[in-house]
Amino acid sequence: MTIKAPADRTVVQALAANGMESITSCDQGLCRTCLTRVLSGEPDHLNSYLPAKQQEANAQFLA
Repeated sequence: MTIKAPADRTVVQALAANGMESITSCDQGLCRTCLTRVLSGEPDHLNSYLPAKQQEANAQFLA
């Protein structure tokens, strides 16, 4: 299944809109509860937790 997250929604919001639950705690990417690996593409890193090197690697993102 492929779910696209529009620019005005987070990945978590897009998943919820399609009936899928995801584990989150702070909804801001600070607590790392939603740390998710990247299968393909380039995520828009909108968090304060991952250091620049990890963001540039695009292996994980905070949903």
